[in-house]
Amino acid sequence: MWTYRAHCYHVVDGDTFDVAVDLGFMVYHKIRIRLRGVDTPEIYGAHPTPEGKAASDYVKALIENKDVVITTYKTTATTFNRWEADVQFTHDTGALIQLSEHLVELGYAKRVLI
Repeated sequence: MWTYRAHCYHVVDGDTFDVAVDLGFMVYHKIRIRLRGVDTPEIYGAHPTPEGKAASDYVKALIENKDVVITTYKTTATTFNRWEADVQFTHDTGALIQLSEHLVELGYAKRVLI
């Protein structure tokens, strides 16, 4: 398990986004993250849904152009060259909130087997 600070610069959809990972010494590496353990409705492909758009818009408001903390568990990228990770964001109260759990609690995502 590896934990890094990162900056989310683009939300692709509710469970996938692009981040610049802080490797230290002012070195950053851009990767695509997929939230570990959850799935949000689709906004692309054969079955786009209004719920997918709502989830994507909500995640954009939470983390796009903001700093996050990511924890990865694998040493190679998964399908579509994405890295599975847990993502935490800073809530208005200053607390770090687990994004996947937050989305499940609000009905934007469903848990999937890891």
